[in-house]
Amino acid sequence: MVNWRRRQRVVLGAAFAASVGASSIFLDVVPVLRTGPVTQQLLLIFVFPVTACALYLIVPMLQKRQRLFADSLETDVAVEIITFWVLLFLAAAHVLVLIMLMDVPSFRPWAPRVGAAMIGVTLIAVGNSLPRTRPNLAIGIRTLRTLADRGLWMLIHRRGGYVLVALGLLIVLSAAFNLP
Repeated sequence: MVNWRRRQRVVLGAAFAASVGASSIFLDVVPVLRTGPVTQQLLLIFVFPVTACALYLIVPMLQKRQRLFADSLETDVAVEIITFWVLLFLAAAHVLVLIMLMDVPSFRPWAPRVGAAMIGVTLIAVGNSLPRTRPNLAIGIRTLRTLADRGLWMLIHRRGGYVLVALGLLIVLSAAFNLP
């Protein structure tokens, strides 16, 4: 069995490592970071990893709360997978922003395509996992009706998963072929 929490921690560690590695470069090179206060500099460098860390901490708390109400001891693996992909997207977006702040001329024309492709791949991965989620408080369309009726939850999330995969494919193809 895949340990998704371990993979999530690896992604978070890589994002924070990129921030720490880049901070020494950026504080000297990037003019926006040199002029502002230290808190602004750190916020710009660490905003994505801190956001990902908050998501990493909040989702399990919501799952634990759900287990208390549902008398279920299992965690929803699909929620762990979706969380992993969102964390991976945030870490990749962070690295993309860091590269753009370094103003690498050879990467500048590719950045919009890479960013769009990252969004598309994330949508495909989330859409693929969404139909496997059970009613929960962390991820999904959580209304009173969907939380109360498992069949309705499954129907909505199955169709939503198809929509996300189709939209993700459209975005990836658009990024690959530079379609407007």
